[in-house]
Amino acid sequence: MRTRSLLKYSLGGLVGAAVPALIITGTAFADDTDPLAAVEDLGHQTNLLWVVIGAVLVIFMQAGFAMVETGFTQKKNAAHVMST
Repeated sequence: MRTRSLLKYSLGGLVGAAVPALIITGTAFADDTDPLAAVEDLGHQTNLLWVVIGAVLVIFMQAGFAMVETGFTQKKNAAHVMST
């Protein structure tokens, strides 16, 4: 009984993953853009990716600084330090 439900969910997951992959592949082959424009667009996308990665690192760095500062304070003041 349990193996049937596992098989059913596995088959459903396989179909659920295969159908979007086939749809995306079909639209990718129908692309008529200029290759040089695509390379230039890839450069803009890469620059945007680096900016987003840098922003995420800065956010985590701020959280790390807050934890370090909290470690230097007394226990009773920890909540105040984390909130500022």
